[in-house]
Amino acid sequence: MKTPEGQEIEAGSAQICERLKKVRIQVCGTRGQSHFAALLQLSPSTYNYYEKGRIPPVDVLDRLLKQTRTGRFWIYLGDEAHPYDLFDYTPSRSRDGPMEFLEGWGEDGVRYLQADAFPGYNFVYCGGKVIEVACWAHARRKLYDARTTDAARSAQAMAYIRLLYDVEKQAALLSPADRAALRQTVSGPRLEQFKAWLENQQAEHGGSVFPKSPMGEATVPEPKAPVAGAVRVPHRRRPGDRQQRGRACPAADRHRPGQLDVLRQ
Repeated sequence: MKTPEGQEIEAGSAQICERLKKVRIQVCGTRGQSHFAALLQLSPSTYNYYEKGRIPPVDVLDRLLKQTRTGRFWIYLGDEAHPYDLFDYTPSRSRDGPMEFLEGWGEDGVRYLQADAFPGYNFVYCGGKVIEVACWAHARRKLYDARTTDAARSAQAMAYIRLLYDVEKQAALLSPADRAALRQTVSGPRLEQFKAWLENQQAEHGGSVFPKSPMGEATVPEPKAPVAGAVRVPHRRRPGDRQQRGRACPAADRHRPGQLDVLRQ
């Protein structure tokens, strides 16, 4: 991207989405999302995906229908030994897609799966050999959204997560063994502190955050997220979240990977 003065600047997806939102507010006001979407010749729901930094579902042509129907792509990201991008199309967002693709994965040894909290993945973890690695980008999303009603707690939660990302930044250039050691000694204690803080905010533990409040909806499930996220502390290669990875690396060959990420579109 370039500034008005012509200077080159780096812009991540978060900055682009924030800029898009600011333009929409300037043009159509805070409640003019539908009108702004119409100006871009998009449906309100499709535009909402873009403003939140998500990829909308796929419009699929169907000769038997008068209009398009919605399809889905599941993106499987493999490990360093399987540097491939695989896009698996399914006609719905049900768990049938990942069930078919991941059938038998993990039967011959321990595997690591990094994904969002979609319940359709639960069947993968049931056998015990596929270990869930939580995604911090998803864990932090509702905590960030809660800033409009509970700015202080939202900022505190984001600060805890920032500390974990700082460790990942340090670990990026280390060897796998040194990376694992750094996570054990630095990330481990920080995760425990964050988990304790999250639990102490809840009304049932003497705090003032109730389950139905925005912060409550963000934090009630999250004491479990650091536990799942802690799987990456002893592990040598997994990034803190799927969005930190420089490229997608899914695997589709016969030698299936020991580490796998799943993205839904």
